[in-house]
Amino acid sequence: MIKSMYLKGYTAKRLTDEFSEKSWTKPGINKLLKKLRDTGAVDMQPGSSRPRCACTEGNVKTVNDLVLIQEDKPLQIQTFYQNLVLIAEYNVDC
Repeated sequence: MIKSMYLKGYTAKRLTDEFSEKSWTKPGINKLLKKLRDTGAVDMQPGSSRPRCACTEGNVKTVNDLVLIQEDKPLQIQTFYQNLVLIAEYNVDC
């Protein structure tokens, strides 16, 4: 809807005035219009957001290492988190 109105010559001020019930802000519309001018679309690009899953091979290995560390002891949450921090420092996948 915004794209078609922008192509008809609508400005951010005109959009916010005509659709005041939407609670759109002028800076928000300007940002959207800039993206539309730059890319020709307002859709998110693939890979531009945070990954939905953190289940990577490195994370699986980290959890397995933590389980092995705790195997002969009762699981203590504080120790678990301390070990997680230590392992994470050495297994940086990013």
